[in-house]
Order: sequence, then C-alpha cells, then structure tokens
Amino acid sequence: MFYATAVFLLVRPYLKNLTGITLDMDFAQKTMLDVRNRLWGHIREIRSNFKLDQIDFRSLGEGPAHDLAYKVYKGKRAPDRIIHSTDILPFLK
Repeated sequence: MFYATAVFLLVRPYLKNLTGITLDMDFAQKTMLDVRNRLWGHIREIRSNFKLDQIDFRSLGEGPAHDLAYKVYKGKRAPDRIIHSTDILPFLK
C-alpha cells in the first residue's frame, strides 16, 4: 500500500527515538488496519521492538500537522522532504 510506504519513508529517519505514530482517520476501518499492519511491517525490519499498538489512528482535525501540510500544498512553505517514485518502488512487492 502506497500510503503506508510513504509514511514509513517519512518517519524512518526518526525511528530510533519514536515512541509512537498517530495517523489521521482518513480511511475506512479495514483500510486503516491494512495501513497500520503494512507500516508496522516496514518499521519492524529496522526496529524489531516497535509494537503494533504504537501505531494509532485518531481524528486529528485541523491541528499543526494539517496547517503545515496545507501551507506546503499552497506553496507557502517548502516541504521538509520530497519522496520520489524511486524511493517507493523498492517497497512495492
């Protein structure tokens, strides 16, 4: 799943210090479970002690992350990182 892989690529540099990941509930429940399982699989390849329950879904609303993403989308702020297809292709099996 593309979304889980993209999230993994974004959080990978921080995995050593992460205590949890919270994602917005933008999907149907089954899709959210698929995203969580795929993301967890990617993370466990690097950090085997990361637990499935450390990945959470909540309705985040329009908080700081939304504001930041919106500013990048509108061109009012540069992205911190750009993911290219060449970054994602190795993960799609």
